[in-house]
Amino acid sequence: KKKRNITNISFDILDQTAYFTLCSSYDNEKCYIYSSVLKDGKYQKAKRLNKKINLKGFNNTQPNIGIYNNEKILYFSSNREGGYGGYDLYYYVLDGKDNEVINLGPTINTEGDEITPFYSIKDNSLYFSSNYHLGFGGYDVFQSEGWATRWTNPQNLLQPINSPANDIFPVIVEPEEKGYLTSNREGSYANNNKTCCNDIYRFEMAGMPEVSTMEEIKNKTNFSPVFDLPLQLFFHNDQPNPNSNSTTTKIDYQACYKEYKSMSNIYKAEATRYINDSTESIIIDSIENFFQIHIDKGMNKLNHMCEYLYNKLLSGEKIDISIIGYTSALHNNMYNYALSERRIGTIINYISKWNDGKLKPFLSNKANDNLPFLNIKTLAMGKLESKSENPKNAIERRKSIYKINAMYERRIEIRLIEIRK
Repeated sequence: KKKRNITNISFDILDQTAYFTLCSSYDNEKCYIYSSVLKDGKYQKAKRLNKKINLKGFNNTQPNIGIYNNEKILYFSSNREGGYGGYDLYYYVLDGKDNEVINLGPTINTEGDEITPFYSIKDNSLYFSSNYHLGFGGYDVFQSEGWATRWTNPQNLLQPINSPANDIFPVIVEPEEKGYLTSNREGSYANNNKTCCNDIYRFEMAGMPEVSTMEEIKNKTNFSPVFDLPLQLFFHNDQPNPNSNSTTTKIDYQACYKEYKSMSNIYKAEATRYINDSTESIIIDSIENFFQIHIDKGMNKLNHMCEYLYNKLLSGEKIDISIIGYTSALHNNMYNYALSERRIGTIINYISKWNDGKLKPFLSNKANDNLPFLNIKTLAMGKLESKSENPKNAIERRKSIYKINAMYERRIEIRLIEIRK
């Protein structure tokens, strides 16, 4: 039709269905995902996918079909509210039931844009492009093993696959052990400047970097600011010191971690209480992944970060750390601000108590510029940056506590470690 662009086509060979994006110039260029079935050698009239996938008022684009445990899963990119940045990657189980669209989580999604997903059935890996994960510039292609919300840390496919320009739309062709991508890198056919236009490139799968397994990530025993920041640490609802307006706490993060960790079964039971059977296993897997990978990994990293800081301080370095605190949308702004401050306080308390207080003397050295010191800068965001909803009735408020999006929002982030002589 006129004033419409059709793009981003992806094929489900088993069901002989094509999925694609249709963008309307008369609808502020909003994009929606459609499908068309191949029948008697012809594609039938295209149908727009449901309203959960095609959330009104936002772009929903770049569909790709992945198969995992005999379930057909639609992966796509969207700039809808409730994400972690601009464009996030989402998934939806295509089993004919009224399922929910679920964010892939902060292992994949960032404050930047994650786009052009491609799921490889052969190695159960997601290939996608990001302009925020550590890369060479522009969009780089990354690989992460897993499914739904269970993912290993994304691995940059490195050069020559990636470049300082934009490298997007990765496609893996399993039988030939080859991959394809689109890039505007230097060397592309250009009308004006060297990086004006996108060309299609082919690359060999052999020699690609190996993706870390879940166990390798969980058992990691070293710390590097380049690869391990931001460090995310998570909290149960209204912890620490529930129902308090105080901005300070005597509790350290290890106590919060142990209490939260013990609630895994409670979270699985509460999160699946009001949902249908078709999504129960997915939600349980997501929560198990959250507790086993994100919470454990964060606690492990925090300990190794303290060891890293201690060694740097012993060598005479001066260190600044930046910590930001977040909450979910429950309660009012002032309460959430105080709660963010308390959560940041648990990290400061942990650092101060770490290894029988070995870091504590350095926290008081800031006034003497001749000595190594550890300076902690904090910013309590509270609800201001929260993207989840604040339910009005008691039942909905209780349900929201155990939703995976709220679990991800209740966190602090150690964003930056600056070291100077």
